[in-house]
Amino acid sequence: MILKYLIHGTKFTIPKHVEIIGSWAFYECIDLEEIIIPNSVMTICESAFRRCISLKNIAIPDSVDYIGEDIFKDCLSLENIIVYSERVKNLICERNKEVRDKIIVKDIDNNKNFTQTSFFD
Repeated sequence: MILKYLIHGTKFTIPKHVEIIGSWAFYECIDLEEIIIPNSVMTICESAFRRCISLKNIAIPDSVDYIGEDIFKDCLSLENIIVYSERVKNLICERNKEVRDKIIVKDIDNNKNFTQTSFFD
């Protein structure tokens, strides 16, 4: 579980053993532009990325089965939230309606060049 992100930088890859991103874990990480979330993550708790004002793009893996409220609240630079199923899109929209227009559903099976770092191409 990630409880609080304390490292400064523009990119962070969540370790592959992490299953839960805790509440407020990345709160006010103002320099963070990109977060790589592995398939091991199953839960993203409330306000996990709140006030990450430089966050531009993020992909939510299909392994996620719970998303809390306001995970992207005040993410002023957010452009795209990439998901790989309607199920995950619906999980986000249930509690985060303000980002509905930023969600892009991609079919990973039809993207032969997919890598964890190229999902925004």
